[in-house]
Amino acid sequence: MPGGSGKLLGIFFAKGGRQEPGMTGDLQKIAEMKRKNAEEQG
Repeated sequence: MPGGSGKLLGIFFAKGGRQEPGMTGDLQKIAEMKRKNAEEQG
C-alpha cells in the first residue's frame, strides 16, 4: 500500500526532526518488511 511508507516516514521524521545520512536505507528496509508482513497476513 502506497500510504503505508509515507505514514512510516512521517512518524520517523516527527521523532527525529531531521534525516540522518544512513536513515533512508533503514526506512526502506523497514517499509519493505512491513509490506511483506502485511502481504503475508492479508
